[in-house]
Amino acid sequence: MPLRRTYIDIKVDGKNRLTNATPLNEFGATSIAGSFLDIIASESDRIYSDIEYLHRSLDPTRNYGIELDNLGYLLGIKRNAAYTALDDSLTNFNFYIDKRTNMTAAQLINNLYPGNNVMRQRLAQAGFIDNANNPTKITLPRGIQIFNPNKSILYTTLNPTIISNNTPNAYTGVIASATGAFSNVQSHVLVKHDLANEFLLRDIAKFILCTNNFPIQTGNNGMTDADYRYKITTAPQARNTNELTIRQTILAIPGIRNVYFQRGKYGYGTYSVIIEGTSPLVSEGLLNLVQQRINNLDGNDAAFIYAPEYRGIEMSFNIFVEIGFDADQVRENARDAIINYINNIPVGGTIIWNDVITLLGNITGIQDFIVDYFKIGEYNPFQKLNKKQIVLRTINQRSYDNQKFYTDRGLIKICTRQG
Repeated sequence: MPLRRTYIDIKVDGKNRLTNATPLNEFGATSIAGSFLDIIASESDRIYSDIEYLHRSLDPTRNYGIELDNLGYLLGIKRNAAYTALDDSLTNFNFYIDKRTNMTAAQLINNLYPGNNVMRQRLAQAGFIDNANNPTKITLPRGIQIFNPNKSILYTTLNPTIISNNTPNAYTGVIASATGAFSNVQSHVLVKHDLANEFLLRDIAKFILCTNNFPIQTGNNGMTDADYRYKITTAPQARNTNELTIRQTILAIPGIRNVYFQRGKYGYGTYSVIIEGTSPLVSEGLLNLVQQRINNLDGNDAAFIYAPEYRGIEMSFNIFVEIGFDADQVRENARDAIINYINNIPVGGTIIWNDVITLLGNITGIQDFIVDYFKIGEYNPFQKLNKKQIVLRTINQRSYDNQKFYTDRGLIKICTRQG
């Protein structure tokens, strides 16, 4: 930008030039020469102001709010909007009959309404069961509100769901009631519903449970001015390389922790991407969202999007607790510490056994411990089962580049002894 000259600078300089080059010597406010100098100085000062404004409007570091949005619009770079947490896959959130009843859909209706043809007919007419005389299905309507135990996070179901004798788990898509990252949840958080508010289903609702098998991490608070400036300034270099564009596109999606890129896995013109989430398990809904964003990029090769292969870790310990400490609390602290350590190991990472020893040794109240077993298996996140386990020695264990270690409370066994 040119160095700005003020109104006074221009007028004084003009006066000096006219005095040196012409016989003019009267520059008062009512003189002709003074009036011309005033016009020239005023208009020149206004031009400098316009130039300064244009220069400032093209500088991301000097713009805020709507002005920054206008600059982004001019450059074809949009601010990332706030997103509502959503999972429209049919593998995550589901309703099911309380397994403690050991009943199918038909048995539940028959036990609740034995011989009550009037109630069954009303349920059938409303579409909640398929047959008044011989029901085999329970249909739950769309729009059911689901929430966490204290009802601080609310979601709504997107589709009707059918619980039948053959499909005891009724899956449906869900969407958060509020926009932003606050509605993001970990696994098994959405465990309550308002099904009892439906008058005809009030008896059935007592026996219907629900849960989300995977985390839902697609909510986002939107891009701040600082983040938007960074996006604008890095956009030109992002366009210089296709792989960088792909990485930045994926990493901009809420719930993504890292991206592992492999070109040409299935031949020329293909690449595969392994997604590591901010939560240890990656849902199908998040993978679908990544696939959609990648498909929207121009000129890309064929993309294959995957979650890591999960290697389930099972451990069992006997822990000796110092006298005076709460053994139950020490056990929970030890279990939580091990789970956090295992699940935070990145894709392709290594379990360092000395870290596990140090971890337990640093927990207040643990006097000593003995390892009963250390196993690794093929973890199925849909069935929540760790299969084909093998017993390992207590030495470092490394995962492959497409694998991630995973464990949960059901896989870590801890027994405590006082003294």
